[in-house]
Amino acid sequence: MSSSPTWVSWIIQCDIQPDRHDPLLALASEMTSDFQAAEADTLNFEWFVNAERTQLHLHERYANSDTAAGHIQTFGSRYAERFLSLATIKSVTVYGYPTPELKDTLAGMSPLILESFSGFTR
Repeated sequence: MSSSPTWVSWIIQCDIQPDRHDPLLALASEMTSDFQAAEADTLNFEWFVNAERTQLHLHERYANSDTAAGHIQTFGSRYAERFLSLATIKSVTVYGYPTPELKDTLAGMSPLILESFSGFTR
């Protein structure tokens, strides 16, 4: 058994229009229910919006790169079209220990990938 950390997380920052908040909230609820039920190794899947409802941040964390890649595949086939009609992705920041394969999968979003060099998680 490997003792090396394998977790991966990211924050996706988006611009949204205030009048798109309600359909975005409905989509967030649907996605949250789906991923919570179907992805046991998805550790965090959280949506945050500013008071003006013009900025959205998604915080996602996965036990490993395989789970993250599976999540991306499900998102792409079920939710991407609706999500991208409601939000404009401005940046993606990746943390943790993504595999080279996951980095390749994420490359289309031009993420900033930060490597861990100190700290801990519980």
